[in-house]
Amino acid sequence: MIKVGAPFYINTLPFFYPFLQKKIIFEADYSFDVPTKINVRLLKKEIDIGLISSAAFLENKSELVALSSFGIGAVDAVLSVQLFTKKAVHDLHGKIIGVPKASNTSVVLLQLLCKFFWKIEPQFVEFDTLYPEELDAFLLIGNGCLTEAQIGKSKDYMLVDLASEWKSYTDKPFIFALFACHRTTDAAEFEEKLKLALDYSFSHLDEIVSVAKEQTGLSDESLKTYFQTISYQLTREHFEGLQLFGSYIQKMAYD
Repeated sequence: MIKVGAPFYINTLPFFYPFLQKKIIFEADYSFDVPTKINVRLLKKEIDIGLISSAAFLENKSELVALSSFGIGAVDAVLSVQLFTKKAVHDLHGKIIGVPKASNTSVVLLQLLCKFFWKIEPQFVEFDTLYPEELDAFLLIGNGCLTEAQIGKSKDYMLVDLASEWKSYTDKPFIFALFACHRTTDAAEFEEKLKLALDYSFSHLDEIVSVAKEQTGLSDESLKTYFQTISYQLTREHFEGLQLFGSYIQKMAYD
């Protein structure tokens, strides 16, 4: 049986809810974990297909192939990848920014925004605790970012959406994650079923919102907005943004 892995955040529900609830039949061994672990599991061939971070895909393009045009992208703000800060970003030079261990692409995006666009050199430290007082700013992703957003504002944090910042400087959409597999994997049937699953989810969005609400406690309205904000079907412009992202990663490596 084919093995499929993905992050456990609610933004993957439109892809996997129809499979897990047998709305769309595709027999597979599904597993969910934090993004960095899904990346590793695909590279080690512990899973056959993974919804992996775009940074991991770019780093391993010689081994992996992207499946069609499905993933997690944004044409502007994404809402679930935000820097919480009490200072303007340009005032974070030399300051300490906390980044989550679970993330790959989002951390790399933050680093290149700092270097190439905000023109600052902060110190990055890994953290697991929300609102650590010793940090000048910190990055949250996924469900935690969504649920902490209002609390953050109430504590006088400014929320800086990384996808929106990328868009404002590059005029390109951004890809956070995409489905990929090794070149020897036959993923044709999964690709076909994936489109059916996505079609089901957005024609039954109330079902998806209901499950997401159970997991996060967020309102129906905010969850509908979130799901409709994400680009699940990636366009040529998204992949142009991915190529540009890759070029900045290379610049960072050589500087």
